[in-house]
Amino acid sequence: MSVGSVIGYRELLVAEVHDSKRAALLQMLPDYQAAKAQVQQQPTPQQLQGISRQAAELTLLGTASAKPSKHRNVSAYYLDLFDKGGLLMDCGEDTMGQLERRFGRQQAAQRILGLNAIWVSHMHADHHGGLTRCCCAGSSFSKLQ
Repeated sequence: MSVGSVIGYRELLVAEVHDSKRAALLQMLPDYQAAKAQVQQQPTPQQLQGISRQAAELTLLGTASAKPSKHRNVSAYYLDLFDKGGLLMDCGEDTMGQLERRFGRQQAAQRILGLNAIWVSHMHADHHGGLTRCCCAGSSFSKLQ
């Protein structure tokens, strides 16, 4: 068997797997559309009525990574309450870097200064390893103002 035929065989297998996944997804589509329509017909819970999109925004800064990497970061979530401040839930290593990439350096520092609370779910380093950098960034920014 030549190298060319092996590569062709692999491409054929990949295409077959892709086609079977596509077929399975297309079979599930009517069920998904029916479930979505059913959910959309349900009334909004009373606790959520009157709350606009401008009330809060959740930014996922990192999820389920044991260490920071180019495409994933350790646990950190920023809840922006806009004019009411914000909340930081977990603060893994490089959380400040993720905030800076998302909001820019100055806005990230202002958001750190405007935090109402930092909540750490548990004391593993991947959930609190970024606290020092965030606190130092906020402190240095407040000195400049």
